[in-house]
Amino acid sequence: MRRGGLVVLLAVAVLALVNLFGQRGETTGAAGPAASLDVKAPKNLRGGLLFTAEFDVHATRAVKRATLALSSGWFEDITLNAITPNPS
Repeated sequence: MRRGGLVVLLAVAVLALVNLFGQRGETTGAAGPAASLDVKAPKNLRGGLLFTAEFDVHATRAVKRATLALSSGWFEDITLNAITPNPS
């Protein structure tokens, strides 16, 4: 009985390590005449876990006063602890 329980716990740990439970980041993108944007972030989040979101902006020409605006739902139901690097 103990070995069976240990095998089940080990199997769950291995499945979590291969990212089977939904925290996998997905990359989506958009492009315009002056720049392109790629966003890598988890599609689904579980409460209490840390995650990162990466925003990669590639300018194809000089962009004056670039602004990254997120919809109001982006930070709903999560706690924002820090923004790195600090905005200037």
